[in-house]
Amino acid sequence: TDSLPSAVTFVDANGTDTWTCTYVAPTVTCDDGGSGLAPGAAATITIRTTVNSGLSAPIVNVATATSPAQTTDFGAVQETADHLTDNTGKVTTSVGGSPFDLVLSTVTDNPDPAAPGQTVKYTIVAVNAGTQDADPVKIAIQLPNSASATFENADGSNGFNCSAPDATGLLTCVGPLPAGGDTTITVTETVLLGLIPPADLTLTATIDPPYAGHPTGDWAEANEGNNTKTEVTTVSGTTCFNCVDLVTTELTAVPGVIGTSTTFTARVVNVGDTSTALDGTTQALARLQIVAVSGSFNVGTVTYSDPAFASLCTATTVPLAGPFTQYTLTCKGNLGPSGGLTITVPVTSVTGDLGAVWQADPSNLITSSTTPPEFREDNNVLIITVLKLF
Repeated sequence: TDSLPSAVTFVDANGTDTWTCTYVAPTVTCDDGGSGLAPGAAATITIRTTVNSGLSAPIVNVATATSPAQTTDFGAVQETADHLTDNTGKVTTSVGGSPFDLVLSTVTDNPDPAAPGQTVKYTIVAVNAGTQDADPVKIAIQLPNSASATFENADGSNGFNCSAPDATGLLTCVGPLPAGGDTTITVTETVLLGLIPPADLTLTATIDPPYAGHPTGDWAEANEGNNTKTEVTTVSGTTCFNCVDLVTTELTAVPGVIGTSTTFTARVVNVGDTSTALDGTTQALARLQIVAVSGSFNVGTVTYSDPAFASLCTATTVPLAGPFTQYTLTCKGNLGPSGGLTITVPVTSVTGDLGAVWQADPSNLITSSTTPPEFREDNNVLIITVLKLF
């Protein structure tokens, strides 16, 4: 039986197999016609209604499996008391034209304020507050002005993947949002040095963004007013003019086959307004060292975000005193204003713990007294340790 809520008007009802339904307002009653239900068997009842106008509250509907002849306290089918609790089902349906409500919940930044040359991480949380799954869902992120900050990376959780930003600084993350589900997007930017005074950073995120021919996006939502949030990061502190600032913005190790392989990703950026002006042939721009403690490893094919650096980087692998193996990749060449280099180093056959050091300007050629000078020396080195049983 299903006593329909007053918010809807009955249209029709049907059952599978021999089941039939009748309607005496406000109740729909369906029975098996005497055929019964074998162990493990199921019947599906479909009741169609129309939603009455003027609603503002959710619709709650309750259906109950019972017996037409209550010959005992437990019904004609003689169910035991501990089995009666699952005889009732309830569903809540949102109103407002759609069971979807995609919400851009929060956007936060860290640090704020940020100094020129610092890296800022934005954390964006989006949820599906509706009652039905939405897949795929887009989240559009308008990055800060490229004259103020340079993009480093973006990652999503719970199945969301992010593209690289386009020429306008817009990146898109796409994934599924089940009813009640959420995703967290992290975006990393490095503050540039060239603007005097420094310009604040503005990032805007929109879930289910509108586009040509779709003014409300891909999903008809109960509330379109909670889809966008903006975060402003204050940039303060001294900046530079006619200077260089090499920043090692990333050094990560992503596991491959657990315990035996990993992939190192290292990135260096010149956030200054002047080229590094190294000679490009003998002077080192950056150096990555990977050391195995009490073990060894093999290095696969190294890839570069700028293929020109493939001929400007050289590698050596040598045993050190004691049970150590060291791999060194030294890259020469130059980086212009806002220029960056990302290298990816796959490592296999790992037999010990690994340590890695990523250093910009490893020979300390660009100092505060050279021309052009380096603005900061405290952001040139990153170090990580990777245990074999990661």
